[in-house]
Amino acid sequence: MFHIKTKARYLTHGFKTKAQLFSVLPPLALGCGAVFLFPAALCAVYGAKTVFAGSPVYGLLQRYPWTGRAMTAALFTAAGLCAVAYFSLRFTLKALFYYRTDKNQIRPAHFLSFKAGVKALACGATLFCLKTGTVLLLLTPALGTLLLTAALLFLGALTKPLLFLGAGTALVQIAAALATGYVLNRRYCLTSYLLYLNPLMRVKEAVSSGVLLMRGKLLFSAACGLAALPWRALCLFSVTRPFAYSYTRLMDAVMCETLFAEDKYRPGVPTVCFIINKNSRFSVEN
Repeated sequence: MFHIKTKARYLTHGFKTKAQLFSVLPPLALGCGAVFLFPAALCAVYGAKTVFAGSPVYGLLQRYPWTGRAMTAALFTAAGLCAVAYFSLRFTLKALFYYRTDKNQIRPAHFLSFKAGVKALACGATLFCLKTGTVLLLLTPALGTLLLTAALLFLGALTKPLLFLGAGTALVQIAAALATGYVLNRRYCLTSYLLYLNPLMRVKEAVSSGVLLMRGKLLFSAACGLAALPWRALCLFSVTRPFAYSYTRLMDAVMCETLFAEDKYRPGVPTVCFIINKNSRFSVEN
């Protein structure tokens, strides 16, 4: 892990300002999406006339009732486009950091197109569902303990020692579930980089091949992520944010580049071989 930190710290030189300026764009797109989504949701629930009552467009809405539905649809469309822009910008930012880890790589492609943005959005939604589902599944025992404790409390059969035992057991189960979920969800940390290296790869293919590449490396990946937590905390402060943000992002990129390099020459272990053509995008060799 030391060589990853050393290389990431070296790569931050001359890159802090550029990374910091570009990192502002995804949150800006996300904020614009929230600005459009909030009135769109209000219009869908209460109607455009109620939401825009007293505004200059109220007369138009009253005269042409169809404009209310059109305005709601336009607001939802604008929010969706902002979401596509957000994931596309994040995707481009990851590509920029990965390219800096190895200048022998192809110049990072720009993902600021609608098609690439939709793929980035699909990738983000897929990973969110997979990670959330894993954590919720692991939290099932804790939920069962809490329900059993609540049932005993409702029936009046819960003594004070049993209450403390149930609460303590639930807390331990929740902590264990979150820790295990964090380690297991590191299986998906290579997905975005695989899509960068292989623009024609489908999201499903990137997820499955990323999981394959992470076999036997989950603990190492989790340790790298935990080592970056103090630096991520420094990102909250404006004075240290340029260096801390660049350092943590480059640590992720260097780790992924290291895992890709280690996977090329491992005899007897499944290896992902990338083939970009019309028929097949990747194959697995044993």
